[in-house]
Amino acid sequence: RKGVYVRSESFWTRVRLVRKVIFDKTGTLTLESLVLRNKEVLGSLSGETRSILYAMVRNNRHPVSSCLREYLLADGYDMTSPVPEGCLREETGQGLEFTTGGHVWRLGRAGWAENRKIGGRDEQTVGDCYLACDGNLVTPFDLKDSVREDARSAVAKLKEQGNEVFILSGDRQEKVSSMTRLLGLSEKEGMGERTPQQKAEWTQSVTKGDTLMHGDGQK
Repeated sequence: RKGVYVRSESFWTRVRLVRKVIFDKTGTLTLESLVLRNKEVLGSLSGETRSILYAMVRNNRHPVSSCLREYLLADGYDMTSPVPEGCLREETGQGLEFTTGGHVWRLGRAGWAENRKIGGRDEQTVGDCYLACDGNLVTPFDLKDSVREDARSAVAKLKEQGNEVFILSGDRQEKVSSMTRLLGLSEKEGMGERTPQQKAEWTQSVTKGDTLMHGDGQK
């Protein structure tokens, strides 16, 4: 009736032991629909680059891909035009890689997409997701997410019930810190820039059989 599917009979026994609740931020505490704040960059891309970007995001269900796909279409991209052929793969926790025409395109995290760390960039090149070709930055994408209306009250209720609440996210630390403040959590309860493996390792380090992870961050 609540729209929840329970896959294990032991869930009801284990859930009574929960004292720590960990949220993966994007699509969990936030709405799945993102806003592209620097949408003007799409108009500055060449026709070939726009086609390659569309080929990468058209069938991917991640909120970032969905956002870029919708903005491309809204910017006039013709989805009936030929799509470049190539090999597309997804690297968990990092992003998408598309090999075509002898070049490797990546759409994803800083330090993976363009082989550089975020600390060395100026303000104009800092983003939440990066498009790069052969390790060279093509453009950053500045994305904004919206907090779910009931997120703050849900976190407050969990705290009132005696639970510890944490956020583990792959997003930038600044955005995670902003989220923790908004939800009434302390700075140490919000951790950003974590890969799925790092999320799993941290969760294992704190659990005593009393931890519930909400989201897809440990796949």
